[in-house]
Amino acid sequence: MKRIVQIQNVRDGIASLIWLSTGELSEAPEDVIRESLMSFEISPKRLEGLVISWDTKTSKVFRFVSDTRLDILVDKHQPVSHLKRLGGISASLVSGDYAWTTVHGFSVGIEAKLTAADLYSSLWAREGEARSRLAGQIPRLVEHYDIPILLLNGAEMDCTPDGFFRIPALANRGEDVTTRQWSAVENTLLGYQIRYPKLNIWMSRKTWRITEDIKAIRKYLNKTAFRSQAVTPSNIVRYFEKDMSEEAAWLAARVGPAAAKQALLTFGTLLDIFNSPRRELLKIPGWGPKTVDRLLETLNKSQRTPVEVS
Repeated sequence: MKRIVQIQNVRDGIASLIWLSTGELSEAPEDVIRESLMSFEISPKRLEGLVISWDTKTSKVFRFVSDTRLDILVDKHQPVSHLKRLGGISASLVSGDYAWTTVHGFSVGIEAKLTAADLYSSLWAREGEARSRLAGQIPRLVEHYDIPILLLNGAEMDCTPDGFFRIPALANRGEDVTTRQWSAVENTLLGYQIRYPKLNIWMSRKTWRITEDIKAIRKYLNKTAFRSQAVTPSNIVRYFEKDMSEEAAWLAARVGPAAAKQALLTFGTLLDIFNSPRRELLKIPGWGPKTVDRLLETLNKSQRTPVEVS
């Protein structure tokens, strides 16, 4: 059986491995891994962070996948302290404040609202402006990254007993209570999630934990099974499904290999699947409403005209 694993660390000639699909831990001899990698003309100084396909039957590396020792890109406008804590690289990002690529090849972008004042001022358009800052930032984030995330600082978010949004940092100036109700904030954020289903909204509970939470998000996404993401690149699927045609791999990347095979057995071609109504797709063995909706959402997005954001 072949498993996608990441090498966590190496001690006394033994490498600790973690199965990315389940989080299960295992071990393997360091010299065996190095010898196997040599067959791919790969001779790394350090094994930590490498992602490989490990054959549990032969106890050898079946395929070299990637090197996860990739730095997090930190936008140059973010605090220098964050750059140091994350061990990242300063960059001018087109979209988002932090970005990296997971071991499965997904691009991740985070738009961070580090203070309540920043969040509040970006939610609604100011006088004389056609739209709010967030209305420009979210579409770019969704367009540029496979996994777009809006990260909020929960420690900075508060409301008064009568339901108005507070900005604690301005309390000393007597300007902490805003003219907007807390429900308006929630409804606006909910509206973005409805408009952009791919958008994830995550929250840090402590200001000092924001960089640690970014690291935790990265670790979590690296452990997520590569087939659990609807946007899995089809070429990664074909690494492990050698008998798959290119069109089957495209479909498998969105609904999974088993569901893709059932669909092609039922309809014959991708074109026939695309032209079938929802009620017919629900008749495919093993396909439920979520699988059908995920495919239809992908097809709808591919037919949309890209939105230009100034």
